[in-house]
Amino acid sequence: MFEAPKEFVLMGLHNLAQSYKYFKSILFEWHYQSDWLPSRLDQKLGWFSGLIDVVVSLIYLSIAGYAVFTLAKKTGVNLKKRNFDSGTTIPLALFVGIFFCSFFLTSKNFYESSLILPLLLLLVVLLLPASSKEIKDCRICPSIFNTLLIASIASQLNLILTFTTYIPYPWLAGGQVAGQELSISPFNYIETRKEVIDAAANCDIKVGALNQHLVIDDATYFPFKDVYRPFHALYVSRAFGQDIGDRNFFPFLKEKNSAGVITDCRSLSPEILKFTKRHANYCCISQQDINTLGSNIQNENK
Repeated sequence: MFEAPKEFVLMGLHNLAQSYKYFKSILFEWHYQSDWLPSRLDQKLGWFSGLIDVVVSLIYLSIAGYAVFTLAKKTGVNLKKRNFDSGTTIPLALFVGIFFCSFFLTSKNFYESSLILPLLLLLVVLLLPASSKEIKDCRICPSIFNTLLIASIASQLNLILTFTTYIPYPWLAGGQVAGQELSISPFNYIETRKEVIDAAANCDIKVGALNQHLVIDDATYFPFKDVYRPFHALYVSRAFGQDIGDRNFFPFLKEKNSAGVITDCRSLSPEILKFTKRHANYCCISQQDINTLGSNIQNENK
């Protein structure tokens, strides 16, 4: 901020311009924004979803416009009076908070919409007419409330219709859900548990043992929930484990004296999968193999 003020301000303005993503993330889209929601190649954005998107977009544009206009008007009146009342100070403080949050945040992740947009709605509520007489005199208010109600019902209905098609399959199958790499189905978990335990036995990983720093995932956690300081597979491999990398995977686990790996095969990178033993959908690596491979790689690095 002090060494390059121009670049700092320009980046902040760029972040503000990207605030439209908060609105974009609440719309129905061609694909879901996260791996823990269902997806299909034949999934399309129907006319009903498109219509809801248009209505919701107009609603939030109107809300944002109303908030800025009304707050500017109230602030101007208070400046002339040289006296700020709570009806202006509190919404103004909230607006400043939202403004600087958007200014400083470079990443506008989809889940942040559920944090920012309710604050915007709260801002509008605070700026609504305070007296009942003003509300009664508002002829357009009933139409506004009816529009909001219809849009809300339509949005929820579309969400239900979209997700209902996924209930029979693959959610009821159990285990890792097809097409959702970060989702685990709770149904038929007895069979999944047996597959996990059988897969772990191939690498001499036993339920009830200490199993220090065992590498597990959401599907294999429950049989081994009593392990000592486990590692989640996604954070030591693949996208979230890039700071470790495939090359340092085994030396890292050897250094931590890991009891092994038991995880869904899709949680591991193709390079690491070469050293696993597979049973059903689950792959394991024994502690002995981890120590051997880790030592070999460490010797190569020397």
